[in-house]
Amino acid sequence: MAPAESVIVPSRSSRTAVAGVPAPGARGSAGVVMGWPFLPGRGPPTIGGRRRSGSGAVVGWAGDLPAPPRPPMSGGGLREGTPELRRALGALFGIGLATFALLYAVQPLLVPIGGEFAVGASEASLLVSVSTAGIAVAVLPLARLSERLGRARVITGGLAAAALAGALVAWAPSFPLLLGLRALQGVALAGVPAAALAWVAEEVHPAAVTRVGGLYIAGTTVGGMAGRLLAGLAAEVWGWRGAVLAVALAAAAVTAAA
Repeated sequence: MAPAESVIVPSRSSRTAVAGVPAPGARGSAGVVMGWPFLPGRGPPTIGGRRRSGSGAVVGWAGDLPAPPRPPMSGGGLREGTPELRRALGALFGIGLATFALLYAVQPLLVPIGGEFAVGASEASLLVSVSTAGIAVAVLPLARLSERLGRARVITGGLAAAALAGALVAWAPSFPLLLGLRALQGVALAGVPAAALAWVAEEVHPAAVTRVGGLYIAGTTVGGMAGRLLAGLAAEVWGWRGAVLAVALAAAAVTAAA
């Protein structure tokens, strides 16, 4: 049994291709084969390199029509298994660790700080609150600034400024100045998480984004615990001022290594 024929119908007509009926249009006009257009002068599509003459009909599906365009491959950037990605993993882990170590280093030191400045527990706890408030206030403006200055500059600059503010905390002569330095430290840290996660989205291949972002978040968790632990241990030897300074120097070293 002979295969059915698909008709070439001029595209100016509202008619559609009907199997087994000769084409009514002129051969030089643009037409449609089973709903697919072809251009004048090129003739109807073929299957397996064959072209029907006479009626202008072709057999079966148009084999030489261009395939629908494939969606573009998305996501360049750092890929799994590359040395660049391994360095980025270590750097982001260190960045998260340093950020949250600086943020929570004073938490185990509230009692000796309150005793030195003769403030109650609720007032001493403001040393943590003003830093987190500084992050909340400054995170969006600094995220926008990182688009202009570059993510890496905002990250390293923020960590450097936060470490410097942490070192200055160790010499604060009054509680209000101590609060001000902690607030400044929070503002400096605000640009780090926003710029770091944006950098991951922009520079890492989509297949590795989850792993890289997860490692950064793991670094923040470890940093929060490590900052408290280091500050508490150092305070037993050097007092709360030496403890704050030790955490600031450790965070600066991690930042430099990252």
